[in-house]
Amino acid sequence: MAKDKFFIISHGGSYDRLYQTVTIAVTSAALGDEVYVVLFFDALRKFVKGTMDEKELSNDMGPEKDEVYGRMKKMNPMSMEDMINTVKPLGNLKFVACSANVEFMGLNKEEVSKKVDEIMGLPTILKMMKEAKNQLYI
Repeated sequence: MAKDKFFIISHGGSYDRLYQTVTIAVTSAALGDEVYVVLFFDALRKFVKGTMDEKELSNDMGPEKDEVYGRMKKMNPMSMEDMINTVKPLGNLKFVACSANVEFMGLNKEEVSKKVDEIMGLPTILKMMKEAKNQLYI
């Protein structure tokens, strides 16, 4: 039986957006979906640099963002990298970098290749997304 494909387009690099991306991705993968997280812009940079857990919430969180961050860390003290590493061995969680964004963000292609499962062009990504049961933009 084929697994349902789920694509998450991750664009924003704030802690709350990255946390939402990772928690949805690892939960869906743990439930058996084939999950692709496609990384763009600041999400790509922070994923590659290993800085996803920096305390930098979006302004969408309002004036209580420091308190929200504290509650999030208390409820789930695992780092995003630890969450990913816990689920990644299942084999159905993939991280993809958009090739143009690697260049846009001035990232070293070899460094990016060590962190993601694949670097792809947008046409290939969009073609693959047509097969997905679910798609999400964060």
